[in-house]
Amino acid sequence: SHTSHTGIQLPAVESLCVKTQSQRIDVLARINDKENGLILLIEDKVSTHQHSEQIKRYTREQERQGWEVVPVYVKTGNTSRNSLPDAKTCGRFLRGDLLDVLRQFPDTGDTIVDNFRRHLEHWEEQSAITSSTSFDNLNDCRCEGFYMELEQGLKDAGLASEWGHPSNPRGGDIVLWIQWHQVAWAAELERRNMRMYLQIQGSGQELAVRVSAGEGDGKIGSKHMYPVLRELEARAPNERLKVEKAGRFGGGWTAAVAKFTNWQNAVAPDRVIDVTKAVEFLIEAQEFIREVATTRRA
Repeated sequence: SHTSHTGIQLPAVESLCVKTQSQRIDVLARINDKENGLILLIEDKVSTHQHSEQIKRYTREQERQGWEVVPVYVKTGNTSRNSLPDAKTCGRFLRGDLLDVLRQFPDTGDTIVDNFRRHLEHWEEQSAITSSTSFDNLNDCRCEGFYMELEQGLKDAGLASEWGHPSNPRGGDIVLWIQWHQVAWAAELERRNMRMYLQIQGSGQELAVRVSAGEGDGKIGSKHMYPVLRELEARAPNERLKVEKAGRFGGGWTAAVAKFTNWQNAVAPDRVIDVTKAVEFLIEAQEFIREVATTRRA
């Protein structure tokens, strides 16, 4: 036996039974018998962020029968780390982990394996933010790479963020949500709950301040949005964090109130994106909206 990179003690393989698409689980591998073996459950995802509840149900069922069950979530596409299942309950094996293994065997002679490795390497390259990446060439794949780097930088600064597609049946671009703040003076707007947060949108080119309706409240309308906008406009601490109205106020369960006018200039002064500058700007911007959410001018 040996210990995996996740700390799980793996048995020496005496017998192996592998099934695919069994009980709605992508890959089910039964290693040895229950006395000296385990069941490995693999859920394989490419781009989708959802993961099945079936793994949890099957895990509980097999554990009641005495098996040790190891669920593993495999993700080859770009992913927001906050969308991944809890690492305490499920192993996580991402594209970088898979490439670490495949690169140990650069030319296997197996066309499928070698082409798959090259495909993942190409995906990795297409997602990378390089010294020539600008807002002008930020396609969907590279935008995801940009958001992944921002997510890590914000995490290092102690800020919560997550990226993905908004809940919209018509689809939409990829956005990054950053640090939700409860609006302490929501009652003055006849709201029981309202939250304020940052959102990067428009393929990374726009940084907006949005508000969302709280539990027990109806949709947000312009009568709620204009007071928030006036607070943001009046309290911008410097020209760097200046905001302006975010287009026409339509309202809804979430709504864009303002956008930062200097986002692109601050992040890419010569059009080339600087991730460090972007993280610094986001830290300043979220501190600004936190103050606005906490107190209102007299």
